Amino acid sequence: MSDDEAQGDAKKLEEQYAAEVNELDDEDIEALAKKRKLAKPPWALVVKLTFGSAEKVEQAKKLVSSYADWVRENEPKTLSYSMLCSENEPLQVCILERYEDKSYAYNVAHKTSPEFFKFKPALAALEPQTEEHSYYESGGGFLSR
Repeated sequence: MSDDEAQGDAKKLEEQYAAEVNELDDEDIEALAKKRKLAKPPWALVVKLTFGSAEKVEQAKKLVSSYADWVRENEPKTLSYSMLCSENEPLQVCILERYEDKSYAYNVAHKTSPEFFKFKPALAALEPQTEEHSYYESGGGFLSR
């Protein structure tokens, strides 16, 4: 199978998964929450960033590392905040953010913090191409032991 065929198959699976997730309504989300004994299931944001140079990737790594340390110490409702570096695309990284909920933990505690107002423009100054996707956790799998 060629790389193009593999990417095409991966894209089809991604689109199928997205269609299934997008079919979730509030009732489905509430059912997941009850199953996990939470008000709502945890919410995650995946931010893919593509930079113009290796130097900017290195600057982003330092920036995100410092910010993640601050988040760990000051945002108890942020479940995780991590940068992933692409194995195949050296100028591409992803930030995986997980929150107890979207309405308070993300929209209030995270996005209105003074540190966020410093971090966001500093990251934007590195001029990455940005793609964001958000998800509710379904309860399958695990993220730590």
